[in-house]
Amino acid sequence: MFNKLKENIANIGNMDKALEGMNTIHGENAKKLLLEGEEMIQCYGLLLDFACITNKRLFFVDASLSNKKKVVSIPYNHIVEVSCDYGHLRGEVEVATTHKTYELKMGTGLAERFANDILTQMFN
Repeated sequence: MFNKLKENIANIGNMDKALEGMNTIHGENAKKLLLEGEEMIQCYGLLLDFACITNKRLFFVDASLSNKKKVVSIPYNHIVEVSCDYGHLRGEVEVATTHKTYELKMGTGLAERFANDILTQMFN
């Protein structure tokens, strides 16, 4: 796993290649969280955390080194706003529901792509 992480870090300039590698790493864990009839569209990951866009919902996992995991699941019809702030090195996507706003921090290119993919699924 660590060799794959090092390879993905080396590919960070090539967003498609880096995304493909992270999808491989987190994709297996994301598949375990899919509901019956649900299909994974894209998985976006960093080192431990990842977010998954499916045909039915957005979910993300906040994992820590102590093996604690928090899974947040949001059906698309509960999302009221998606915003993307990005600078030179970091990007942040905010996903707002009627009850709470979630902030997901990631690389600039990844943040833009993630926000666009959420919106695409919401309006499909």
